[in-house]
Amino acid sequence: MKKFFKIASLTAIFALMLIAATACGGRSENDLQTILDRGYIIVGIFGESPPFGYVDQAGQLAGRDAMIARRFAYEMFGDEDAVRFEITTAANRIEYLRSFRVDVIIANFTVTEERAEQVDFALPYGRVFLGIIANEGVGVETFEDLAGRNLIVTRGTTAHLYFYQNHPDINLVVLENNQASFDALADGRGDAMAHDNSLLLRHVWENDGFVVVEDRLGEQDVLAPAIRQNQPELLDWLNETTLKLRDEGFFYEVFDATMREHFHPSTNPSDLMYN
Repeated sequence: MKKFFKIASLTAIFALMLIAATACGGRSENDLQTILDRGYIIVGIFGESPPFGYVDQAGQLAGRDAMIARRFAYEMFGDEDAVRFEITTAANRIEYLRSFRVDVIIANFTVTEERAEQVDFALPYGRVFLGIIANEGVGVETFEDLAGRNLIVTRGTTAHLYFYQNHPDINLVVLENNQASFDALADGRGDAMAHDNSLLLRHVWENDGFVVVEDRLGEQDVLAPAIRQNQPELLDWLNETTLKLRDEGFFYEVFDATMREHFHPSTNPSDLMYN
């Protein structure tokens, strides 16, 4: 009888393991091997944040992060089209990784200590500061002018977390994606907007009616691809490939191809990209 129960228990455990494996789509515990076996990489990217990640007039994902993702696909498979994109927002980047919806996030993702507790970041490709812009004529000319005013932020961004944690004297207007935030600023639903300085400087250069309040708030941060934790093989591959691409000058090529026309002519690519 004891032997019967032991066999039954082992059978039940095996069945549970089989169900779990099936639920995960038969994934390998090695994400890099899973990608190689699949034949393409799945990348989470913004779809409404030009020039970093957006849908172009042909309906294709374009911009800096799309160009980087396609190059990673080329380095991995010899084919830049061996990538499938999943459009994400700032707030669900980590969830897309945790739920196995994507293999890598390349979506203007700033490296922070809090995020590094939930995902692993590869070597960076971009540089960024927090910035603030305002509508002209609303009386916001310095950081101190923001007290008691309405400041637009995009949910889940570094700016959202920074102002929520450190400045309760500023009224936050929280929007779900970057385009909604820029639309709210244009509509006057906020006096100013905080975000990555690269996004804001691009907006001011291309649109009238806005002024730069702060273009380098706090310490410089970096942008990097993110993956699920405890995936050393994939992390090593990303790091080695990033170093190779830096040596080749690829990230400055990305700036010239996708970003230069959107910024003031005096903008130095080294202010925004690694090389």
